[in-house]
Amino acid sequence: MFTFLYLLSNLVGYFLSFNFILSKLKVSEQRIKRSSYLSLLLLGIQLVSSTLCELLVIDDLAALLLTIIIFLAVIRKFLVLTVWQTILIPIVVPIIGQLCFVIVFAFSIKVFGPITV
Repeated sequence: MFTFLYLLSNLVGYFLSFNFILSKLKVSEQRIKRSSYLSLLLLGIQLVSSTLCELLVIDDLAALLLTIIIFLAVIRKFLVLTVWQTILIPIVVPIIGQLCFVIVFAFSIKVFGPITV
């Protein structure tokens, strides 16, 4: 249940972030399709890099840096960005995704009660 909430809330947060960023970059055609594709791409890259770092027993910071580096290489193929936008997008979008996760998790605890193991 926890993993499902984590993935779903991050996906929603990523989608909202990419939709906002694409609107600020004045992308008008197929913005919803592009933001959903970029959201799934970022979530997939994040899952692969986290799994890889977990298998190699490397710190979570390494997984974050690996995610940012891979996503920087991939996003340059989809969007024409300046240097500061290329660096800022992979950092801000996961932060907003985590914020959405915290909100969903707090709401689920409020509705369903605390998690017991």
